[in-house]
Parts: sequence; C-alpha cells; structure tokens
Amino acid sequence: MFPIVAWRNSAEFLNNFATKGALVSIEGSFTSSQYEGQNGTVWSYEVTVENISLLEPRSVREQRLGRSGEFTSGSNSYNNQTKKQNTTAKSNNT
Repeated sequence: MFPIVAWRNSAEFLNNFATKGALVSIEGSFTSSQYEGQNGTVWSYEVTVENISLLEPRSVREQRLGRSGEFTSGSNSYNNQTKKQNTTAKSNNT
C-alpha cells in the first residue's frame, strides 16, 4: 500500500464524492525518494493522482453515507427515534 497524493480537482473530487472505504480506480505517477535515517537509507514511495474514477454505483455510496452513525434495531434506525422537545423560558420582571 502506498500513500496517494491528490491536488486541485482530483483532491476536490475525492473530498466531495469518495468516502472512507470507497472503491476507486487511480491512475497516476509513482515516485520514490530516499533520505538518510538513523538506521541508514530510508525509501519512501507515493502515487500522485492524474485520473480517478469511482467504481461503485451511486446507490452503494449513498447507502454508506446514510448508515454512518446510525444504530439499527429492527426496522427503526436511531435517527428516526430522536424526538425534539420545545421549551419556553419565562422571565419574571417586577
């Protein structure tokens, strides 16, 4: 596994449409570099994105987004069980 570096439009696209765990296809350039560490030469590698495509249908992505943070019990989800309460504060001015 290599770190992926995305700039400009590719970064915006990833930020807006790809969630953690999304299946994507990445085309890019592979870069290696080296530096001297405490234990000798250390190599690092990364892929700079040139083209990116989402490989999942929109319905799968929306399902992943819709279920994040929810707790499902039977046919009801946690988000559907939340109730709002109206409260009014009265002040006594004399």
